[in-house]
Amino acid sequence: MTDVQILDISNAKYHAMDGVWSSSQLKLLPGDPMLFDVQHIAKTMPFKRTKAMELGTKVHRLLLDGAETIDIPPEVLSKVGSTNTNAYRRWEIDVFLSNPTDRPVPVKSDDPIKHIIANLRAHKMVRELLSASVFREQSIVWTDRDTGLKLRSRADDVAYFPNADQPRKLWDLKTCSSIEERDKQSQMLALKYHRSLDHYGTGLAVAGGSSLLSWDGSIDEVLIVWAETSEPYRVHVQAVAERALSRAAEQNWAAKEDLARRLVLHAAGDPDAWLPDDYHLPRPELDLPEYEYQKEDVMPERPLEYCCECDAATGKAGEGEDSLYRDCGDGPYCETCHKELPCQRIKPGISDDVVAWDQMRAAVLGDPDQTNDVINWALNHIDAYMPTNQKET
Repeated sequence: MTDVQILDISNAKYHAMDGVWSSSQLKLLPGDPMLFDVQHIAKTMPFKRTKAMELGTKVHRLLLDGAETIDIPPEVLSKVGSTNTNAYRRWEIDVFLSNPTDRPVPVKSDDPIKHIIANLRAHKMVRELLSASVFREQSIVWTDRDTGLKLRSRADDVAYFPNADQPRKLWDLKTCSSIEERDKQSQMLALKYHRSLDHYGTGLAVAGGSSLLSWDGSIDEVLIVWAETSEPYRVHVQAVAERALSRAAEQNWAAKEDLARRLVLHAAGDPDAWLPDDYHLPRPELDLPEYEYQKEDVMPERPLEYCCECDAATGKAGEGEDSLYRDCGDGPYCETCHKELPCQRIKPGISDDVVAWDQMRAAVLGDPDQTNDVINWALNHIDAYMPTNQKET
C-alpha cells in the first residue's frame, strides 16, 4: 500500500471526495452493485440523509468537535414547532453569518439532544476516552496495494492509555433508539458498523506503517459508544468482538476485489458491469411459502340458502352470492320460481337493479297468473323502468 496521506479536512470535504472509496461505499459490495452504481457511479439516485443521520451528526459535532448549542427562538417556529418557516431560515442564516468558523448547533428548548449530550459527558469511560484522544476525526487516504483502489477512512477517535493492558483504543460514536442488546446487534448488522471499524483500522495500520503516526498504527481494542436517543437516554461503552472484526475483514476484502473488477468492466463499456453476477441466470420456480403447505385445508362451512316458495336449494350461499329477491324484499327464490314470478329481481346493491319491462307489461295487460300486488307494483313503476317508446297507452 502506497501514497498514504493524512488530511486535516472538514467532514464535509471528506465526504465530497470523488473516486476515493470510503467504508460506507464499500459496504454496498459485493451484495448490491446496482445500488452502488446509481449512488456512486452513474449518480442518478443521490444518497439521502435520514433524520437519524442528522441527529447523529449533531451529536458528533457537540461531543467530538466541541460545538455549542444555541436555542431556537420560539417565535421563528411554526404553530406546531416546525423549523420549516421563512422566519427560522432567516434566523439560521443570521446565526451562521455571525459564527462563520465556529457554528453552533441550533436546538429547540425541549430537544432530546440536550439530554443525550449531557449523559455522554457524564459517563466516566466517555470522559476518559475524550481526554486520552490522540487521533480524532482525521482523514487517511491511501492506495490499496492488492487492488490499486484509492481508499479513504475517517475514524471518530483513537484514545491512548499508556498504563492499560490494551493501551490503544479505536472508538466510534453511534446513536440508537434502544440500547437493549438485541437492538444494538441488529443495528450493527444492518448498518455494517463492524465493517466500518475494520476499514478504519486498516487505514490506521497503513498510516502507521508509513511512519505518519506517532505509533505503528496498531489497535488493541475497538469500542462503540452507544447513545440512546429516547428516554432515559442511556450510554453504553462496549468492545466489539474479535470474530466480528475478522468477519468484517473478509467482507471488506471481497468488496474491494469486487469493486476493482467492476470498475475495469465499466471502463470497457460492459453493460453488465454493475449487475449482480447471477442477474441473467434462470430463476427457480416461484412457489408458495412452505408453511402454506403445512396448513390443514378445511373448507369453511357456508350456510345453504333455500327458496322461500318451494324450499328447494337455490345454489347460493347468501345475499352476497346474487340471491334473487322481490322488490318488496321477499325472497330468496330459486331459478325456477324466479322465472315464474316476473316481478322478482336482483336485490339492491347486488346487481344493476333493473326490472324486465316486458314482464311488467304483461302484468299491466292483465295476465291472469299475476297476483294483485304484482300488478299494482308494475303499474306504479312502469314509468321508471320501461323504455318511453314502448309504454302502453
